[in-house]
Amino acid sequence: MLAACSNTDDSIPERQADKPSVIPDEARTLVSVMTEASYTPDEFMAHLGSPSMAEMMKTISLPIGIQIDQIANSLAKTKLSAHLPRLDSLFAAEVGRENDGTRRWRFESYTFTYESVTSDGQSIEMSGRVTFPNNTVDGVGHEVTTLSLHSHQELPYPDWAPSETLMFMPMRAMYNSAVIEPDFQNYGINYRKIYDGSGSPKALNRQLADCAIAALEVMQQHGVTLAPDGHTTNWGSSKYAVVPIFFAKYCETEAPQWFRDAIRLGSTYTGEGVYDLSEVMPYFFQTPKLYLNSLSFMSYLAGLSANQLGGYEVKDLLAPWVNDSIYHAGDKDYTILDALALRIIDINNPCFPEFTSLDQVLPPDMLTPDGRFDASSPKAQALFRRFREENVYGWEPTQPIYIAHCPYDETIPYSYSRQFYLRLSNQETNPVMHWIDLPTTALFTEAANADGVGTLHYILSFFMHLYMSCVEEPADMGEIYN
Repeated sequence: MLAACSNTDDSIPERQADKPSVIPDEARTLVSVMTEASYTPDEFMAHLGSPSMAEMMKTISLPIGIQIDQIANSLAKTKLSAHLPRLDSLFAAEVGRENDGTRRWRFESYTFTYESVTSDGQSIEMSGRVTFPNNTVDGVGHEVTTLSLHSHQELPYPDWAPSETLMFMPMRAMYNSAVIEPDFQNYGINYRKIYDGSGSPKALNRQLADCAIAALEVMQQHGVTLAPDGHTTNWGSSKYAVVPIFFAKYCETEAPQWFRDAIRLGSTYTGEGVYDLSEVMPYFFQTPKLYLNSLSFMSYLAGLSANQLGGYEVKDLLAPWVNDSIYHAGDKDYTILDALALRIIDINNPCFPEFTSLDQVLPPDMLTPDGRFDASSPKAQALFRRFREENVYGWEPTQPIYIAHCPYDETIPYSYSRQFYLRLSNQETNPVMHWIDLPTTALFTEAANADGVGTLHYILSFFMHLYMSCVEEPADMGEIYN
């Protein structure tokens, strides 16, 4: 007598047929998978964050004496634990459990390279990460409820790059989401190899879209697809805050139908960023305590060609010392501009003098005789023509967009974010546009700004990153801040 036996208390589902790809062959961007990892929930929690992040956050304390890294870790553990029962139930229905009750699912995370285009139009390989929950039964597919696209903030250290470390945003996988994160052009595999690309939000949008395509390919290789009734949430903050809005515009006005069908954009959240440099840069040039910040923003243009800048190279738009002074790193010498644009240094580096006049930022032929910014100069006209070409106006959003900013943020002035929102929302007449004021106390603001003009912005941006990882939909961010 023969009997069929199983070592589990649930029968293993039959192998499912592979689903056809939603991506046309000619549109595929995936080049290779670099790393792959699989985690139990406890292991997943243990891998969130990076050593440099932990050390940096320990140096900033809130007025009540609680350190930010402690709050972040506690919140992450609480939120993940609260949502585990839902994932356990979902996968138990999908593939059952082992005899001893252990899970038949894990969190999976893959780093990969993909083809895209730099800010000056050059083809290049870039890197990114996708993270999602998946069952452990061979041949049985899994459907995620959402895709979560994330355009990261400024990265103080290279190990904050998505392809280098699981930061907090992958925790969105607890909502049965596939979290997709590009490094963008000068992080990950291109760190210190090519210039910062932030001078072209249009190019960064292309890099985000190409990363999403590659991530969908990686997912399909592992039997994971977006559910038929699923959708995409679109997130960003701080330095790359404008990229999610460009992506929303792309999806609604330019993307091919197959891309729209594959992504199914639902809503967008972004905050604490600059959305229109043509409006913000004059303010930087007029505000002495932000001169150093304006130099940092000008360095973002290094990734553009002279053709894109009206015949000028970015070095022509900066004070001579920025091009003539040398910064030594490793076994190489760099100009200050190159060191900034390659992210070898940031504006907190001690190599920078105290900035007291605008001629430390701009060349003489962009200044008036009394040392003020001359908006009528040919170079200024070329610069602002480029900024205007990179704005995201000329479109009426049809899917929800949430924009948030803190009134006390001095690094990225509140009024300019608010002005952008009013313009994009047609003076608040578009019902899909939403504004969120980020609250803070006077004590908190005073303590943060005591460390320098940028500290409050850094704290706000870090918590925004943490909160985005812990809510299900962009609309939920309003509840977080209320």
